[in-house]
Amino acid sequence: RAAGRARAATAIACFFYVYAEKSIDTAAKREYTFVEKRRNEEKYMKYVKQFLIIIGISLAGEILKYILPLPIPASIYGMAILFIALLTGIIKLKDVRETGKFLIEIMPLMFIPAGVGLMSSWGVLKPLLVPVSVITVVSLVVVMAAGGLVSQAVIRITIKKNGENYDE
Repeated sequence: RAAGRARAATAIACFFYVYAEKSIDTAAKREYTFVEKRRNEEKYMKYVKQFLIIIGISLAGEILKYILPLPIPASIYGMAILFIALLTGIIKLKDVRETGKFLIEIMPLMFIPAGVGLMSSWGVLKPLLVPVSVITVVSLVVVMAAGGLVSQAVIRITIKKNGENYDE
């Protein structure tokens, strides 16, 4: 009889041990899941905040385009506002870095609608193919030459300013 009671007590103790262990595991998993969920929410809210900052600056560019009678696209106004805000410290780089990287990564995707639009209006663009191609090639060469000359001038000025003597 005593052996039976000992086995029963051992079985009950094992049951409670396993049950308590499962409860602790479940509570720990619940806490871990809650913490992970909270971290993910904070991460996503950071992206939403950064995206809203960029959208707000784009909206300011659109408003400036509407107010000012200059032939400058709203996106240029927005980029100028963002640039000035980053230079002055009004907006910290960390406040827009991750979303900016994401938008740059998906930028090629943004050109698909424009490409489809060009393909769908091929009949209208076909007679303009040669003039547009010539203008594109000439513009490319002029921009490359100007960029090279400006870069060389900046390098020469920097070398003279720093007192370095490099033979070219």
